[in-house]
Amino acid sequence: MKKKFIFIAATIMAAAGIAVAAEYHYGFILSCGKTEYYTSTRPLTDAELAERAEFYENTKCSKITADKQVDDREDLLKDTNHP
Repeated sequence: MKKKFIFIAATIMAAAGIAVAAEYHYGFILSCGKTEYYTSTRPLTDAELAERAEFYENTKCSKITADKQVDDREDLLKDTNHP
């Protein structure tokens, strides 16, 4: 009887843990050929999905990112033709 009670209690706790730990996974295929993934604890609305897709397009597919801008400035500082 004791083993049966422990088994039932463990099963109920495991089921509750799975129900609480629900995750929603989203994939975004970008125009530059990259794929980005996002995981959320709640379902996203259409507006939130569009906003996230635009964010990934701007950060992952943009030709001028923050890193590129820094690299361009470093090249200008190294150029000896400009005063």
